[in-house]
Amino acid sequence: MAGQQDGFALGVDLGTSNTVAVLRWPDGRTRPVLVDGHPILPSGVHADADGHLHVGRDAQRLAQADPAGYEPNPKRRVDEETVELGGRAYRPAELLAATLRAVADAAVAAVGMLPPAVVTHPAAWTPARRQVLHDALELAGWPAAAEHTMAGPIAPGTRLLREPVAAARYFTQVLRRPVPVGGAVAVFDFGGGTLDVAVLRNEGADPWGDSGFQLVATGGIPDLGGLDLDAALLG
Repeated sequence: MAGQQDGFALGVDLGTSNTVAVLRWPDGRTRPVLVDGHPILPSGVHADADGHLHVGRDAQRLAQADPAGYEPNPKRRVDEETVELGGRAYRPAELLAATLRAVADAAVAAVGMLPPAVVTHPAAWTPARRQVLHDALELAGWPAAAEHTMAGPIAPGTRLLREPVAAARYFTQVLRRPVPVGGAVAVFDFGGGTLDVAVLRNEGADPWGDSGFQLVATGGIPDLGGLDLDAALLG
């Protein structure tokens, strides 16, 4: 998250099964964002009889009495025009926005504002899928999002970043496993809903002030993840 601006920053992994967010303080300290007292927010969404969307553990509890109003993995519905919950149709962006709004509210409660943020997404997501994420952020009231490029910085706000790029930066900056300029690193990400494999090359410092990892090759299976293993074991 370096290079956004001096001060607070927020990193968000909007996952298929769970969502995690981390705040960085001006002195470099990092802490997970707690939603309802927990650092891990289930990504599921429940629509009640009035059409109000509930998220996280509230959604899971409501789903026990009303399973028809529950979508446990909204991120997997990103390609659909609408998702029916409780007899109402919702755009996938609306479901993702409910979770993002909960994260924003928790961040504001922690530091009194919504800091400049980085939100990650799978490397193989098409422009159409990324647009759903843009729409979700807008619906949730976040600052306008821009996708990370090597072209140059933009005004601090919300940045969309490919998940393997974020993983490579964590590997080099937090775990202190340097990758020399011109060197490469491979990222194998078997998540709840997708399998992503990526090779990235370190191009040196980019205009954001971060390590300039560029995707060299990507692969994987967009609809295979831990949820499918769970289903196979259950079957």
